[in-house]
Amino acid sequence: MKKIVIKQVRSLARIDDRQRLYLKSLGLRRIGQVVERVDNQINRRLIQKCHHLIAIVGDKEVVEGKK
Repeated sequence: MKKIVIKQVRSLARIDDRQRLYLKSLGLRRIGQVVERVDNQINRRLIQKCHHLIAIVGDKEVVEGKK
């Protein structure tokens, strides 16, 4: 499973309420906060909607073990 590392780089001041909800759904609350999210279509769409407020810091490949 692939994961993306996202960092918030801009303030929430003077932005649309919808964009606030997009950031909240990604788990971002303050400038400088970094989160890891699964790289899927839903998260990519959220990133695309508020790309001017965040930065993609990196990505990781996570190998899941068998149980």
